[in-house]
Amino acid sequence: MQCRIGKFIVSTLFYAASGVFVSCDKVNTLSDSNEIVAATVKVTEPTGIIFDTPEVEGERITLPLRFGKYLFPARISLDFTTEEKVSGILGREEDGFLTFEGTDNLKYVNVVAESGLTKRYEICIEVLPSRDLAEIEEFLLQGNSANTPVSLESYTDATKSEVTLYTPGSVFPVSITPLIKLSPGASFSGYKPGDPISFLSENSFKEILLTSESGRSQNWKLFLKNAVIINSSNSGTIPADVAERLNMAVKSALPAVKSGSIIIDTIMVSSLRREIEIYGSSTAASHIEVSVKTGEYITTIWPGNTSLLNFSNWGELKEFYVTDLITGYTNRWKILLKNSTTLTRISSFSWNKIVSVGNSIVTGNVSIKDNDRKIFIPVIKAGTFPMELQEISVSVTNGTASFSGSTMVFDSMNTINEFRIERDGSSEIWQVLLQDNFSIKSNKADVTGFSTGNVSFGYELSECYIENSGGKIIVVSKSFPSDGKLWITPLFNISDGASLRGIVSGGVLGLTEGEEKRFSIEAENGDIKEWLIKMIKAPQIPGSDFEEWGIHPQFSTIPLTIAPSDGSGWNSSNNPSVQGVTRTAGFESDYAAQISTALTTVSFGSIVSVTSLTAGSLYLGKFRYSILTRDVYNPFRMALMGIPFDGSRRPLSFSFMYKYNPGSQLVRTAPKLSSVNIPAFETAVYVSGNDMAVARVELWYHDSSGEFDINKAPETNRIATGEFVVSAGSNMWSKGFSAINYIQGRENLVPTHIAVSFTSSRDGLLFTGAAGSTFTVDNFRLNYFNPSAGAIIIK
Repeated sequence: MQCRIGKFIVSTLFYAASGVFVSCDKVNTLSDSNEIVAATVKVTEPTGIIFDTPEVEGERITLPLRFGKYLFPARISLDFTTEEKVSGILGREEDGFLTFEGTDNLKYVNVVAESGLTKRYEICIEVLPSRDLAEIEEFLLQGNSANTPVSLESYTDATKSEVTLYTPGSVFPVSITPLIKLSPGASFSGYKPGDPISFLSENSFKEILLTSESGRSQNWKLFLKNAVIINSSNSGTIPADVAERLNMAVKSALPAVKSGSIIIDTIMVSSLRREIEIYGSSTAASHIEVSVKTGEYITTIWPGNTSLLNFSNWGELKEFYVTDLITGYTNRWKILLKNSTTLTRISSFSWNKIVSVGNSIVTGNVSIKDNDRKIFIPVIKAGTFPMELQEISVSVTNGTASFSGSTMVFDSMNTINEFRIERDGSSEIWQVLLQDNFSIKSNKADVTGFSTGNVSFGYELSECYIENSGGKIIVVSKSFPSDGKLWITPLFNISDGASLRGIVSGGVLGLTEGEEKRFSIEAENGDIKEWLIKMIKAPQIPGSDFEEWGIHPQFSTIPLTIAPSDGSGWNSSNNPSVQGVTRTAGFESDYAAQISTALTTVSFGSIVSVTSLTAGSLYLGKFRYSILTRDVYNPFRMALMGIPFDGSRRPLSFSFMYKYNPGSQLVRTAPKLSSVNIPAFETAVYVSGNDMAVARVELWYHDSSGEFDINKAPETNRIATGEFVVSAGSNMWSKGFSAINYIQGRENLVPTHIAVSFTSSRDGLLFTGAAGSTFTVDNFRLNYFNPSAGAIIIK
């Protein structure tokens, strides 16, 4: 008779440690089968998590997650179907569940055959592709049941999940019927498209719940805010950029005759005078629909909520509102219907003589702005005021210019002179202004400061770079959703006297990876500099700030180790006998990882103890604790470095913060070779030289569905390498940086795995190092953009 697991020493140790009952049977009657052939998800906590059929391939069980990734952490109960009867399946909690803190966690179960032979299965979650976004892309006014006017367009801000409409009215409640366009895959929860939405009072809001395709819920707020009408009492408080935006608010107007015999021949638009003049002939009685094209983040509000206007007489005036969507500041505008016979234009404005002190003032060619009723005289050479224009001559169509003595006196550059154009008993006031064309104006058109403002769901930005030499702003996002734009509300600081063109400071801006938003900056002297802003997705390794620590998932006797330590991310060589990676104070953060080298006595399963130089290591991948001599002598066999990596975006370099204190004396503990297959080491001997720490990054291509093992992968599959060696001690935080060099001839291989490692002793794998060496690391980063030397970096 023999114990049923007696022929498997490792299994015997495993059973003894776990307290599993061991019975004795004839060995030849016990099956070695420990294969799982199928798995089924029985129960999930919380409910609402939906999996497709689990897939069993080799020693891996994959749970395809269809819905509910935002419900984690979660507990999952699985049923396993084995090829034959087994003694047990170990690794589950007492109630049969497995707890996944996140979808990246790995769990393990051990299937024990009747004979005691064990097989370990890795259980992972595969998040199936689904859209994460639950955004309102467009919100338009389709109908309004009240007489209170409401803005035709809304200000949709995905960074705050808010939609804002404006009204200059005060009659409530207001009921609107919106036309809402959602992001692909998103749906309403509790709201039926086409239903009216009522606002009971001024500045009130309603809430609408959206659900993404992946199951994420997002609450949106719909505001109806009071428009702030600009008047003489508040005009001085309007921010300069808002005033400039409103002064260029209306780009054009297109009237369309819906009824009546009027023939429209001329349209004049003046943002300065806030007027649209429609000139026509025949009869005035008509219905005219006016389509107004506005600048970015400008909308219109029409009394009666319609731009279809009813005119009866020439000279009739209608009003509407022009509103800044970002702030709600609003100007009243006029639409006037005029007979074409009253259209007056100035074709020329001149004078015979200009008089100033010493005749020092020199002027240039006049510019005439009919729409604004303004004439600009450029002063190209400064002199001493007053300046007098004598014998002024004005050429007018359909009218006569009226002056006082045909002269104008300017006491300074800021003087504004007026005259009238008279015709058939009516008159128009025109203004004459001086333009400063003599002062030296800056040609600078740079961005001196930049802030992204609020950021939309799923994006976490790490830094921005302002490249003034190349006219670029680079926004780097270290985490991001699987789909959808990055929405920001950028604020710009630019050169003194310069102006933004093609982009609005403070307005919502959407950026898509691979696309560039182009704009320009006009310098004070009129020079134009072209700019672009783009977003770079820079995926990082989760937990690279080393803030997450917890109980070791494999060795419960280790109360604190780097998380997750389950093979899905950061791990260490920590085991029950050696803990070379510990938690310590971080760089401008709570925690960092301290990696240590020591002369350590290690006990393997209470069978043998060995003393050797042990260098701590922090890396990405799995740790497989082993007492086999070949593994003890070759510790790299226990560290399966490398985790899956999306190589569609290739890092150019890596960086991290560190402190290093090398031990005082290098030693080596050579493996002792003997006929007995038990690990042992020679007594430590001194070695010349100094200890050094190393950080290393490698990118690999894995062309198999099997488990990636960097020790077995062909060298030709290594795509890129970067290494940073620390040779000098430093008690102060320093920045480590290294380029990631791509190997020539392998550029077309797409990386599938990444291996990152830190060690406190460069030759630790050779059992060589200085006891007491400590390598403290924090904030590991993969860099996807290398800024120029003069770039402005904004964290």
